[in-house]
Amino acid sequence: MAVYRALGGRPEGKEWVMPARLGTGKLRAQFLSLGSLTLEFFQPFDGTGLQQKFLDEHGEGIQHFAFTVKDLDRETELMVKDGYKVLFEVGAKGGVRGAYFDAGKVGDILIELIQEAPAGTSAAKQ
Repeated sequence: MAVYRALGGRPEGKEWVMPARLGTGKLRAQFLSLGSLTLEFFQPFDGTGLQQKFLDEHGEGIQHFAFTVKDLDRETELMVKDGYKVLFEVGAKGGVRGAYFDAGKVGDILIELIQEAPAGTSAAKQ
């Protein structure tokens, strides 16, 4: 993160620990704003999950790109139709949902689609 801070990046919120869940191991995470771009840094620390696998195979670098979509189900259908494999889907309290896709044919990275919580829910207000 020091490199990105030197470029003018600003941490957003506090560093936090993400418990292990489907597809991931336990992670330390931090968001950082760099102009209009938001970067999310992960540090796996239990030796499991997609992030650890990426580090083992590629070293440090970009593991995935995330895009916010209005209709996750529709966009997932289109991605699958275009030949992308769904690796796993995630959900969070308040209705935030996401899906990770194998985009090996595009730079050997993952693509994450995120559908924000519906307006008026507690997750949308956070």
